Amino acid sequence: MATTYVTATVLKANTNNATLSALSDNAVNAKIELAEIYVDSHAGYWDKYDETQTRRFPRKHDVDSDGATFIPEAVKFATIAQVEFMFENMPDRDHGITQDENPTSESLSPRLRQLMKGYTKKTGRITFPEDEIEDVGVII
Repeated sequence: MATTYVTATVLKANTNNATLSALSDNAVNAKIELAEIYVDSHAGYWDKYDETQTRRFPRKHDVDSDGATFIPEAVKFATIAQVEFMFENMPDRDHGITQDENPTSESLSPRLRQLMKGYTKKTGRITFPEDEIEDVGVII
């Protein structure tokens, strides 16, 4: 399942950056692909709609009344915000980060962080250094 969070056409219609709007669809799609990695890195861990999909969205519950999957609006606009941010602040960036890396605050759009607040589910395994674990026995 290859799903993009936003198309080049939608991005161009929703950006105020004339230079970004003037790029070819292929160039914009390449920037969208990079931005999606940053969006995913900020989204936390959710149950994907399809375990074979590479992105975190759509999630299992991102399904409309007809059974079709969708990308939440906040995710779409966060992707646009990240493309704009990268275009303006990291113009030479031609690679993303892996989904398990944590991006630095300098590499994330403040607007992305604001839009994704409801999507930052932080579940997963927590590990502690062994020398900090105290044996407290079993509590029943």
